[in-house]
Amino acid sequence: MLAGGVAPAFSVKRTVGKAEIIEACEAATELHKGMVIRGRTIREETVPPVIYGLLGDSHDWKSPGSTPEQNVIRSVGKYDDAHLRTPREALDLFCIADLDCWSRSRMGAPSIQVAQGDPPQWVKAPESVVSLMSRRTSEDEPGDLLSPLTIFITTLWQKLALNDPTLQPIADGLRVTYKADAGEAWQRTWPADEVLSEATRRRIAQVVLLGNDWQNIYY
Repeated sequence: MLAGGVAPAFSVKRTVGKAEIIEACEAATELHKGMVIRGRTIREETVPPVIYGLLGDSHDWKSPGSTPEQNVIRSVGKYDDAHLRTPREALDLFCIADLDCWSRSRMGAPSIQVAQGDPPQWVKAPESVVSLMSRRTSEDEPGDLLSPLTIFITTLWQKLALNDPTLQPIADGLRVTYKADAGEAWQRTWPADEVLSEATRRRIAQVVLLGNDWQNIYY
């Protein structure tokens, strides 16, 4: 699979069920595994250069008593636990037009401590890296929620801007139009030394290396 010149890629389905979710998760992992890590920063080691998502018109869970939102999170979570080696390999974005939108966040914890000196000396790298798949909902005005597609477009621009800072003004313009809250989520935590190189963990605490590549959270 060639990814040169591609920023996002999507699996597009008319109807989404468990099988389609697993298929998209597998495709995301295959794509992301094939991409070489070209630098040693938090962003480059946790955020893939090509976003992979799943888009659907509707879903299979229409029976009375069904819980489609929980089914989505459950399916993604089971796949993550069973198959992911790092948060970089995960499905990034998931939107069902008549249901909701889910987005992948990656973050490092705890906060970094830096010793005094010139240059600053490394004291402590993150102990863990977290991957979070959560519903992105807008609750600015009760009864006037934005559609999943609106949230999807805004979230997509935020993710594209992670790898292309020239897109940040557009992403910021869309983001400030509403307050995005994370709803029900699936979370997995890895020890930092399993997913971040030693070089990156040591460089994190160098305060001169701040900016997009050294954020604590990537949405």
